[in-house]
Amino acid sequence: MRVTDTILQNNLLSNLNFSSERLYDAETKVLTGKRVNKPSDNPVDAMTSMNIRTKIEEINQFQRNIGRAKITLENTESQTTQLADIFQRLSTLTVQGASDSYGASDKLSIASEVNQLVEQIFNISNSRSESSYLFGGTNNDVAPFQATLNADGEIETVGTTGSDGDIKNMIGDRIKIKINVNGEDLFVKGENLFDIALKIRDDLRANDSSALNADLGKLHESTEKIFNSQSSLGSRLKRVYAAETRAETDEISFTQFLSATEDIDASEAIMNYQMELLTLQASLEAGARLLRPRLVDFLG
Repeated sequence: MRVTDTILQNNLLSNLNFSSERLYDAETKVLTGKRVNKPSDNPVDAMTSMNIRTKIEEINQFQRNIGRAKITLENTESQTTQLADIFQRLSTLTVQGASDSYGASDKLSIASEVNQLVEQIFNISNSRSESSYLFGGTNNDVAPFQATLNADGEIETVGTTGSDGDIKNMIGDRIKIKINVNGEDLFVKGENLFDIALKIRDDLRANDSSALNADLGKLHESTEKIFNSQSSLGSRLKRVYAAETRAETDEISFTQFLSATEDIDASEAIMNYQMELLTLQASLEAGARLLRPRLVDFLG
C-alpha cells in the first residue's frame, strides 16, 4: 500500500485527538478526585455510586426526622417533668390543708399557692415546641386548651379544643415512632388534672378537711398518670437516641463505601495525567516534523 501524505496527516490527527481525549479524562480525574465522572467511565461503578448516594440521602432524611423527634420528645419530657413536680407539690399542700392543725387563714394561704399551680398547669398544657403545641395532637396549630375565668380573673374551668391524635416520624427503615403525648389522654381522660387542682383550691378555701382527704386519692391517681407518661416518653427517647447513633454509623459506612467506589488514588492519577501529557507533547513534536514542508511542495 502506498503511504501518502494525506494518510499520514489523517492518522496524525486521529492519534492526536485520541491522545487529547485521554489527557482530558486524566485531567478530569485529577481535578474532581473521582475516577467515575460519567456512566461511560465504568457503568457498574456508576450504578453502584447512584445506589449508594440514594441510600445516603435516605439516611440524611432519617437524621432530619430524628432531629425533629428528639427536640419534640425532649421538650415534652421537660414539660411533663415540671407537671410531675407541680403535682408532688400539690400533694404536699393537700396533706397540709387536710390537717386540723392548720386554721382557715392558713388554708387560704395554701389555696393561694395552689391557685398559682393551677396557672402553671394550664400554661404547661399549652406549651409549644417551635411552632407547634406539644399537647395539641394532630391539631397542633391552635392552643389545645382554653380557660374560663371567674370575676376575679382566676381559672374556673378548662376545656379542650381538640388535642387528640398521634404524630409519628419515620426514624429508620420501616421504623416509626410516636413523638407526641396526647393532651386529652394526659390532662383530661381518667382523672382530669385541671379539675382535681381546682377542687383542691376550692376545698382549701372552704376549709373542708374531709373533702381534701378525699382529694388525695384522686391526686395520687393523677400523679400516677403523669409518671406513666414520663416513663413512656423516656422509652421513646431512648429509641430515638439509638436510632440517631445508628444513622450516624450508617452514614459513615456508606460514605466510606462511596469513596471506595468513586475516589481515585491521587498520586496514581497525577502520574497518569503526566504520562498522558508527555504522550501528547511527543505526538505533537513528531507531527510537527512529519508535516514540515517538502521540496516538492515548492515545485511548480
